[in-house]
Amino acid sequence: DIRGISIDKKGYTVKKHPWIRYVFNVIPSRYVNPFHLCDMHFKSATSRVPLSKGLHLIVKEEKRRWVEEVLKTEGLKKGQPLVAFQLGASAEDKRWPVESFAILADMLYMELGAAVMLTGSKSELKYGEEFCQKTTAQTINLMGKTDLTELTALLQRADLLVSNDTGPLHIATAVGTRAIDISLASVHFRETGPYGEGHYVVAADIPCYPCNFDSNCEYLTCKKKITPEAVFAICRAILNEENLDLSAEVFKDLQVYVSCFEQDGLIYYRPLIRKPLTLNDLFMHLYRYTWQIVLDRLPFPENVGLSEYLDRSLRDYQENPEIIEELKEYADAFDRLKSQIKTLLSVVGVMKRAAQKGQQSHEFIERLWENIKPVDREIDKLGWLYPYLRPIVVLLTYEKQSFESDDLLQVITEAETAYKYALWQSDEIAKMLRKITTNTETSLTAVQG
Repeated sequence: DIRGISIDKKGYTVKKHPWIRYVFNVIPSRYVNPFHLCDMHFKSATSRVPLSKGLHLIVKEEKRRWVEEVLKTEGLKKGQPLVAFQLGASAEDKRWPVESFAILADMLYMELGAAVMLTGSKSELKYGEEFCQKTTAQTINLMGKTDLTELTALLQRADLLVSNDTGPLHIATAVGTRAIDISLASVHFRETGPYGEGHYVVAADIPCYPCNFDSNCEYLTCKKKITPEAVFAICRAILNEENLDLSAEVFKDLQVYVSCFEQDGLIYYRPLIRKPLTLNDLFMHLYRYTWQIVLDRLPFPENVGLSEYLDRSLRDYQENPEIIEELKEYADAFDRLKSQIKTLLSVVGVMKRAAQKGQQSHEFIERLWENIKPVDREIDKLGWLYPYLRPIVVLLTYEKQSFESDDLLQVITEAETAYKYALWQSDEIAKMLRKITTNTETSLTAVQG
């Protein structure tokens, strides 16, 4: 049983599992992607979720003793808070400015007495040098001085890690250290954020975040919006084990998320600042629920439970009547998609019956295929006209590209399955949009009705 990206007998790329096909769907539809890459790859292997949630690394006792000796030599006092900083990242646009880290360090040292520990590779030494020139905080600079096992032990010893989106962030979560992920530019925390319970993500609440991978933004407003004062407020709440005051002015243009595992067993980043519900938010939740049935190839449930799921999830948002008209338009669009898929299913049904009877002449199949191509074009057009509908259209394309059997009946059956799941998903989303837009309640978040 091969799952993942492979090739067929003719050398064409094949994506062997619905969840792997979905991984490729993330790029054109990442604004509504609800799933972490860890969960996508895990789901491609098995539909069951692990009992032990999160990432896990074991640190050997000898490495723990080594850490204590190093920190003692570097002047860390007993009981003194230790906050690790990861200054580097894989790309410049993903890196929070060194100056911001330095200001944060001064605040941690002056107000909480915390020492700052720098981690990173030899290629990132210049950031450490710049940091040390700009801060007066007690700094333990271990950049370029550790191997991977030593880095792991250091991160386990830290009370907290403040990090860009990069490897040490995930090592920290795997050894049980709380982390604050500063999510910038093209980084989308839902895809690659800290994979564990109780970690924080800070992101700019601006329309352009996350930006496209090839945007080459000159302004990087997101870096300016995330201030040291805002990150310090989160650090202080974590280190002092106190409530975080999210009404403070420093969070005005930000959103803060906390990671948790939802009832479905997958990671979720819950927004902590209640803001008006956006189309991105709503469709992200609609897809989170329906994709799992589609991609796990589960039987269509009699009691779908989508209303109950939305009723629980949308409590984190403020109502937003301004999106009602767009939702009505999208309800119509999903109904149009359903109609086109039904047409495809009727044609596929004829092909299937013919194949079952052994009527597999090349000319007959070609005539039926001519009926499918214009419908496919109409479906593709709907995907371009309505971005929040496009994820279903894109996945259908990947589904059809991954049929690899030489048996015609098998290929037709696989196509029929893909269309049936796309029809079910479109129907459930359309019904929910109708329910939301016709609800007698004034609140957009009251969807049970």
